[in-house]
Amino acid sequence: AGAAKKLRLDCVIVPKSSEDRIVGWLADALKIKLKAAPTDGKANAALLKLLAKELNLKPAAIAIASGHTSRRKTLVCEGIEDYPHTLSNKGKSNQ
Repeated sequence: AGAAKKLRLDCVIVPKSSEDRIVGWLADALKIKLKAAPTDGKANAALLKLLAKELNLKPAAIAIASGHTSRRKTLVCEGIEDYPHTLSNKGKSNQ
């Protein structure tokens, strides 16, 4: 196993969507749809919960470094063992 490290992740958030899901890469950012509205921190909380599940981390291991009130956010994820394979393949297909 490799040493745990930090992962910096740029995201573009689409709040008030029909589902919570990682759509895929949009240029240099990961596009993520969330059902939560961007009010009272609900979308931010949903984002952290979704990514924690996808990365197999505790929500506390993921922090919003910038963009708290923006659709474009930079996150820092701590405790990543290896580059998350699930995220690297999002939005890519063999078609």
